[in-house]
Amino acid sequence: MGILAAVLASLWFAARVTRPVVSLAEAARRVAAGDLGAKVDVESSDELGELAASFNRMTEDLRSKKTALCNPSAWPRGANWPGVWRTN
Repeated sequence: MGILAAVLASLWFAARVTRPVVSLAEAARRVAAGDLGAKVDVESSDELGELAASFNRMTEDLRSKKTALCNPSAWPRGANWPGVWRTN
């Protein structure tokens, strides 16, 4: 009976750790393919939850920076591509 309990506990623990990591890996693949709207559910406040929240902040930051770069009216006056080349 003790062995069965240990096996069940280890399966539960493995699923608890593996599921968020798999979800994060899938979202990272989506971002790598250009989908900056990919988000990860934050299901805990432990290290995996912090990693998921950081991933979501990172993708939001990338999305806002991409929007700013694609909006020439928001660039500094006289700039072509900010930080890349200028016409001076």
